[in-house]
Amino acid sequence: MKLTTAQIDSLVRKIVTDLDQKKLVSFPKGKDIVLKKAREILEKDYEKEAHLDEEVMRMLDDIESQQTDQFERHKMFKMLKQKVADERGIIL
Repeated sequence: MKLTTAQIDSLVRKIVTDLDQKKLVSFPKGKDIVLKKAREILEKDYEKEAHLDEEVMRMLDDIESQQTDQFERHKMFKMLKQKVADERGIIL
C-alpha cells in the first residue's frame, strides 16, 4: 500500500507522540531528529517496495511471454512478490 508524504508524516508523528506520552522512550536530542529519521526510514522502505514491484512486473512480463496458457496475473504477482521479498529479507 502506497502512502502519501502527508500520510507518512502523520503516521510518524502519531507514533512518536504516543511513545512520548506513554513515557516509553525519551528524546534527549529532541523529537524533530527522531521524526526526520523515522520519515527517512519509511520513505526508503517504500522505495524498496516500489523497486521490488517493478522487478516483479518485469518477471511477470517474461513469464507471460513464455506462457501459452492463461494465468491470473494479479495472483501470480502477489505470490512472486512475496517469494522474492522473502529471498531478499524484505518484510512486506
